[in-house]
Amino acid sequence: MGTKSNKKTEDAMSTFAMCLWEHAELRSYGKSPEELIESAKQLAKRKRNLDGVVKRKDIGEALAGMILNKIVQFSRDCAAFLRDRSLNDTDHAEGLQFRKAIVIQTIMRLDGVFGINAQKMISIADHFWKNISAQNDAGRDED
Repeated sequence: MGTKSNKKTEDAMSTFAMCLWEHAELRSYGKSPEELIESAKQLAKRKRNLDGVVKRKDIGEALAGMILNKIVQFSRDCAAFLRDRSLNDTDHAEGLQFRKAIVIQTIMRLDGVFGINAQKMISIADHFWKNISAQNDAGRDED
């Protein structure tokens, strides 16, 4: 893409994808109707800025990238938790389980949005999370 105009469009798509994620996440957390309405207004405003400028497919790709980034970010958090034995407490583990449930719920809420296939995304997430568990189990065997 390269030009300033294209960079602005890419940034606008990324911001819109982040807003979509955040709106779905607010719903997953069960936020108040007022918060959801405000979030939806922001989302609509950002969407209008993209209307006629980008294709749905491009927005879907930006959203898929955002989802994958969230999966990787959460995976890193889990790996850090499992590596650091001092963090290995019940409260922290329960917090990670809650966050995992929110990530999955948020992905499910985005199913079909701009072509997102939630089952495929969750399958990718599950693959990451199983690898982290396997690495952790292998690390325990070495102890």
